[in-house]
Parts: sequence; C-alpha cells; structure tokens
Amino acid sequence: MENSLYDVTKDERRAAMKAFRQLPSGKRQEAIRRAGHGKRHPDPAVAGIVEQWSRAVLRRTWWNQVPGWTQPTACLALMALGSWLGAGVVVIPGGAVALMIGLLEWNNRRAARAVANAAKPDVSTDRALSA
Repeated sequence: MENSLYDVTKDERRAAMKAFRQLPSGKRQEAIRRAGHGKRHPDPAVAGIVEQWSRAVLRRTWWNQVPGWTQPTACLALMALGSWLGAGVVVIPGGAVALMIGLLEWNNRRAARAVANAAKPDVSTDRALSA
C-alpha cells in the first residue's frame, strides 16, 4: 500500500469535499467499495469526484503522517489510565467519543488510500496494450 500525500490548496479541498457531499450516498459507497477491489467507478464523473476527495483527505498535513492506529490506541490507554486513577466518570465517556472519532478518521483515510490506488493506471495493463 502506497502512502503518498498530496499537495492540495484550501480552495481545492473545499471544492472536493463539497462535491463529494453532494454525491448521493449510494454512489459514494459504491465508488469506495469498488476502490476496495482495485476498480474505479464506471461513471467518470463520480470517479473524478471521489478521486479529488481522496486527494483532499490524504493532503500533506502532520496528522496524515502519523499512523492511523495511533489516536484510537492513545484513547484506549488514556481511558484505562483515567479509570485506574478514579476519573472514569469523566474520562470514559469523553474517551469513548474520541475513540469513535479516531476510528472513523482511520477508516476514512483507508478508504481514501484505496480510491487513490484504484485511480492509478495499471502498469501491467498499459504494457500489454502497448505491445
């Protein structure tokens, strides 16, 4: 799995996120599911919007350079520490929310990587076609 990050301007990111949100959820899910199998969406417009979204999600920021499992693991550790220290009434509900956000973000980054990888041309197919 390639871990490349993209240079995306603020305006490009906003436009990509807006276009992605305007897609019907079924088309978004279908495009991401197909990307998980290494295939692009058959509709070029949908494929283009989803690919721009993946570049916006995988933009060059410090949090995209940290492994995705780091935040959920830190939440679990802090929840355990808070419970052990007796602050579980506050720490556990807040930690559970932070854990869910971390898991959702990790899943988002994995989906964006799958879309970005599916968007790359298949080198073996290109060689076969040119031969």
